[in-house]
Amino acid sequence: MRDAGYQSFQIQTRLSFPRNRYLSDDYLAMCRLAADEAASRGMMIGIYDEYNWLSGHAGGLTVQGRDELRERHLFHVTVPVGASGRIAGAITGIRSQDVGYLHEPGRQWVYDGGEPLWDEWTLVGAIGVTADGLPVDLTAGAHIDRADPQGCATSVDVPPASGLREVTFLVAARCRSSRMINYLDPAAARRFTEVGYDPYARAFGPHMGTTVRYVFFDQPHACFYTWDQNEGPTASTLMYEASFYRELQEAYGRDWPALLLSISRRDPAWASWRMTFFERYAQRGIGAFLGTLAQWCHRHGVLLSGHEVLSHVSSWHPTGTIVADDPRTNFGLDYFGIDAWRDVTGVDARNAMPQLSAKFGDSVARSHGRSGCIVEQYFGRVVPGSHFAAGWWELTLGQLRSQTMRHHILGMRQLLMHAFWLTDGDESERMLVNPRFDFAPGVNFEPWFAAHRALADESARVSVFLDGMRPFDHVAVLYPLRTAWMGGPSHEFGRHTAFWTEHLAREGIDYA
Repeated sequence: MRDAGYQSFQIQTRLSFPRNRYLSDDYLAMCRLAADEAASRGMMIGIYDEYNWLSGHAGGLTVQGRDELRERHLFHVTVPVGASGRIAGAITGIRSQDVGYLHEPGRQWVYDGGEPLWDEWTLVGAIGVTADGLPVDLTAGAHIDRADPQGCATSVDVPPASGLREVTFLVAARCRSSRMINYLDPAAARRFTEVGYDPYARAFGPHMGTTVRYVFFDQPHACFYTWDQNEGPTASTLMYEASFYRELQEAYGRDWPALLLSISRRDPAWASWRMTFFERYAQRGIGAFLGTLAQWCHRHGVLLSGHEVLSHVSSWHPTGTIVADDPRTNFGLDYFGIDAWRDVTGVDARNAMPQLSAKFGDSVARSHGRSGCIVEQYFGRVVPGSHFAAGWWELTLGQLRSQTMRHHILGMRQLLMHAFWLTDGDESERMLVNPRFDFAPGVNFEPWFAAHRALADESARVSVFLDGMRPFDHVAVLYPLRTAWMGGPSHEFGRHTAFWTEHLAREGIDYA
């Protein structure tokens, strides 16, 4: 690695490594050996903080013996009111879009037994809407009539001459089989640092803050579930934590029904309330999870870096959402708010085309008095009929060089190449489990790897040169966060932003 021009690297375990050995004594001993060797060569290490992906579950250790920390989600169903009497609704067909892309290895990684099972169903609210569009709180008279691992049924008695047009039931549940955590719960983040961060600190010892310079989180998110009755303005479930929703109810009092309807109804009348909800929701999630990680890092003398789910990866379009259908339901798409907790900004980028990631990363870093960002560059297969993790076997050094220089010009400080593999694979054909089909091939197994040092040296010189410059900042491009909260990925602001960011970049007009 050092001979190829790598000054720093991250240690990451993938699905090819047995999960039951993650953070074991022998694993941590190997990490320490790597740090000792890196220190002797003047190299830097970042701790990739998770087994495989999605920071938070520590290979399942966070929720082991702590079932109350498992992910919880909010569902809703809207039922028309005919004659007065009992109105019933149901939640069925719950599924995760995100995990579905990862096939069986992904399902086994997220869920004990490979499938989501639900319990602890809780009625959050039952809100009627009159013909005039006014909300009526019916929660006190509503019930959960049936609940099982796949869904639930609810009902409420509607009085005669109520004037109600429809009723929306909102219910929450815990995914009892999931290893993912409840990111709205600070206790889950604290537990994650205890079982997932503390072992690294003990193993690396005096290397913490010297050779081991930072911790890197990756796409922390609950698993973006949808369900058969989801006709609301968000394409995925919202995370649920009881104390947070109680705080909202107490804060908004008689407007609480309107706030609930805003996240379950498309009517423009509720758009303002939806923006209010997502503002509070983003603040809670970002502070509870990333704020906790930042505090741990600073106590241990290391920096916090990493990246969240980015909806603009591999494009200029800020609502492209290649990972999830509606990233608002994660940390509210508040990239500037997330970056307030980081010491080093991180983003990711896919494949060898111009895209927004580095410019967005540099912009949020500059808004917090820093500059530049780490770009985690990966290559996914985009051939129809093939899986994205099958890799980009046709990658040339020239393509990688062009992509590296694009990122530098748009604000990248350092390229984090995904990935440098310990092995080039095995004889199995299991997607994602066999390194040969896990965003393959590793850069060190490319036929042109012997020439990589020249690219690394050039990248370093360009990075240092640009780091001494100040951008012209002739143009400011507005990131309309409240519009994003209101309209989501389908709103036309994404198309407008994509046009301007790409147009300005191609014309050589600098912007932030």
